[in-house]
Amino acid sequence: MTWVIEQPLYLIILGFVAVAGFGYGWLQTGYRSLLYLTLGSAACICGLLLLEQFVETDVEKVEGTLHQIARDLENEDIEAVLAAIHPDARQTVARAAREFPEFDFQVVDIKSNLKVEIKDDLEPPEAFATFNVKVIGSGGGYGSFSARVFVEVTLKKVGDQWLASHYEY
Repeated sequence: MTWVIEQPLYLIILGFVAVAGFGYGWLQTGYRSLLYLTLGSAACICGLLLLEQFVETDVEKVEGTLHQIARDLENEDIEAVLAAIHPDARQTVARAAREFPEFDFQVVDIKSNLKVEIKDDLEPPEAFATFNVKVIGSGGGYGSFSARVFVEVTLKKVGDQWLASHYEY
């Protein structure tokens, strides 16, 4: 049922079909019940779209965390990047602290193939994200570069926040 909250396009298509179908039926027949169905469908779809805007699922939170890390890398805010890593992941913190300051990122753009899988049965819950990222920058012994990189990130939930615990590219 999370598709209702995560994918408004489905709601819009469903709403358009329902309202158009009931509205057309009402215009052709004049039956008041079809008018009420048209208005009720429109109100229901509007309510679900409002719900979609105000409810943030764990998948959306993970996506937001990853996009924030990308913005922090672009802004060269290494402290914020390190703060987005789980405190128990000492090796990951050390790796990030060693790798990221070597680079000057101008663009860190997460592409649309971002996939997030939540594992609620673990304690703490974990998320596994895979995606492509376009990176433009310089440094790290490469000079100026433009690359497309496939990234895998594991995140752990701490309270209401998702923190990275491991990454590979």
